[in-house]
Amino acid sequence: MKSKHILLLGGVVLSAFALMGCSDDEKYDVDGSSDNIVYVNPSVSPTFKATIMRTQVGSFGYVGASVPVNIQRAASGNVQVSLTPDTSLVSEYNKQNNTECKAFPASVLSKLTVDAGSFSGGATTDTVTISAGDDTFGQFTESSYVLPLRLTTQGGDNVRPSTNHGVAYLVVNTTDVTDFVKLDRNKVDCNIVKTPAGTFGGIDATFKVSLACPVSADWTSNVTVDNSLIADYNSKNGTSYEALSNDLISQLTITPQVIAQGETTSETGIRISAPVEKLASLSGSYLIPLRVTSTYKDQTVAEDGDIVYITLGVKESLINDDANAITGTKAASHDGWSVSDCTNFNPDNFADLFGSGWSAGWEFNEKGSTAGFTLDLGKERSLAGFYLEGYVMKNCLVEVSTDKTNWVTVGNTSEHQAYSKYDPETWESTSEYVFYGAVKCRYIRFKFDLDANSWAWSYYNKVQGFSLYFND
Repeated sequence: MKSKHILLLGGVVLSAFALMGCSDDEKYDVDGSSDNIVYVNPSVSPTFKATIMRTQVGSFGYVGASVPVNIQRAASGNVQVSLTPDTSLVSEYNKQNNTECKAFPASVLSKLTVDAGSFSGGATTDTVTISAGDDTFGQFTESSYVLPLRLTTQGGDNVRPSTNHGVAYLVVNTTDVTDFVKLDRNKVDCNIVKTPAGTFGGIDATFKVSLACPVSADWTSNVTVDNSLIADYNSKNGTSYEALSNDLISQLTITPQVIAQGETTSETGIRISAPVEKLASLSGSYLIPLRVTSTYKDQTVAEDGDIVYITLGVKESLINDDANAITGTKAASHDGWSVSDCTNFNPDNFADLFGSGWSAGWEFNEKGSTAGFTLDLGKERSLAGFYLEGYVMKNCLVEVSTDKTNWVTVGNTSEHQAYSKYDPETWESTSEYVFYGAVKCRYIRFKFDLDANSWAWSYYNKVQGFSLYFND
């Protein structure tokens, strides 16, 4: 193989290696010698870079390189190839690269691990790996280091390392990192919702930990409750959260997060949960401060400021503002339904609600500020949700009853969020104020607050999009 000859000084490459062509004359090779030469693959840079992150909880990263090597011609037998440190080349490396890298500490050199490569059975490529364990990282106290590595060979006839391309360099840079452990969030809001259909919610919060770089052993992160942080949180945020009692804290299920060796995060995070039945007696608003700690190689590590929070509110509502799906089945027919107690509606036009397209809608009798009606379903059913809208409607208070005497408040539409789903194939949009749980009722009462000054009275003076969803 012909090659362009390259000027070297002390084993340091001063210009890039480039193969110029092929020849059948074996006297031509990477060094211009008839020997069988082993060399660092010229298609990659001979300089390999690594980083050590120095943190409050230790030094992390990776110190090592996987160096691809070639042999000029397939050798008979087995040729071993390895790497040997040569610190005499440090000053020349710095001169040629305009750097000020330090030589590797002697205490690190004595702990290097080299996985040799070999050429046998006609193979002409392999890899030599060199590394230092993380127990040496504390020895790297300067900003940058370089370790020149000479190829060495053993075995084969007339096999030797390349003079021109037999050196690789491992450069290690150190950096100070204040946030080696990162959290995807610092607060999760949870709720307990008491409804006519039962009590829902509870505590279910996940905080996912990630690391700034992989580490060489499993990393386990966990949390502990620290109620002493509540007063400071309330003072800084203008809140008045209460603390969970020790009895309730003991009911929490805390599952730690394990980040496997060589990874920076995991699919699951730290999970804190408690079923609603253990918290059903609560009322008010609560704060659960959590200190994040980690275990690495049987040592506990923690960074300042690794504190996350769970808020827990207890409220009464039947409408789920965090719904992520339509529940129940939308009523396809209004047969057997009737209305009474109509205010600002003509009961004879009730069926107009169920027309098609933009024509569907029940008009108000006149411009005003209120309206209302009571719907009789004809029999008791399990109502899972509802929907209605109107351009002149500011709010609708919805109530339900089984006997038309005792009423349960569902809620005001202006205070809640409907869930909407769009089907791109049919272009149909479906919306629902979703209930936490279906509630038994026969009668549904609607009380409207209208905007008497709305521009829409001339065009859209009606209730539209009326839908009921049932679980029976």
